[in-house]
Amino acid sequence: SEDETRLVKNLFSGYNKVVRPVNH
Repeated sequence: SEDETRLVKNLFSGYNKVVRPVNH
């Protein structure tokens, strides 16, 4: 569902920020 995709995207975004803060 759309909500699920949004949730996964949000989770992935936060994960990337924590794991690779140098990327951005």
